[in-house]
Amino acid sequence: MTPIKKVEIIVDSVELEKLKLILDKRGIKSYTIIKNIQGKGDRGVKSGDGLTDVFNNVYVMIACTDEEINLFVEDVRKILRKLGGICLITDAVWIKH
Repeated sequence: MTPIKKVEIIVDSVELEKLKLILDKRGIKSYTIIKNIQGKGDRGVKSGDGLTDVFNNVYVMIACTDEEINLFVEDVRKILRKLGGICLITDAVWIKH
């Protein structure tokens, strides 16, 4: 088992390509994306059932080291300031296969 950081990011779907570009530029090679996330926050309700992706949220999960987080966290903060969202960083343990 390997200690890691688990990064969970929820942003507007219109920011997904920008977020993926940031992660790729910063050397983050692995992440998971789940689309059409529903929820309620300080900017209102996101139902996830719109006709287009414009009003939907996406969830991105990343498992990485502290050093890797420092490479992209400020770029993620800029995205969050623009349209809202959330970024959580927690300690986790990776069970490698």
